[in-house]
Amino acid sequence: MRPHTRTQGGPLLRVKRADLAAVGVERIEDKVTGTADGKPVLAEGLVLDVASVGWCTGSDPDLSWIEVPVAGADGWPVTERGVVTSCPGLYFAGVPFLFGFRSMLLTGVGRDAQHVVPHIRRRTASSSQAEDAVAA
Repeated sequence: MRPHTRTQGGPLLRVKRADLAAVGVERIEDKVTGTADGKPVLAEGLVLDVASVGWCTGSDPDLSWIEVPVAGADGWPVTERGVVTSCPGLYFAGVPFLFGFRSMLLTGVGRDAQHVVPHIRRRTASSSQAEDAVAA
C-alpha cells in the first residue's frame, strides 16, 4: 500500500475542524515569512506565540525548498523513521509511511514524534555541551 499511497494518495480520511477547535487547535492559513525568537512570523508581521507548529503542505512531496538532497527516487524524504541521517538536525513527521500507514494522520504522527523527539533532544544537548566547552 505504501507505493500506492505515496503516488495516488491515501483513502479519504479527515478530522473535522470542530474537533480540532474543541481541543484548542487554531488553523492559520496566512503565509509564514520568517521567525522571531523561534516563533513563526506571518506575512503581515504578526508573530505567533506558539510552542508547536503543524506545517501542513498537502499531499505532494515538494522538497525543493530544502537546500540539501533529502528526496529519494519517489520524491519523498529518505529517513530512518523521520531522522534524516544524511543531514544531521533535519527531521520529518507526518509523512505517509514514515513508520506505518497512520504516520500521515494526526492520530499517527504522535508515534513518529515519540521516535524523533529523543533524537532532537540528544542533538540539542550535544550542541549545548559544545557551546559550553567553547565558552569555557
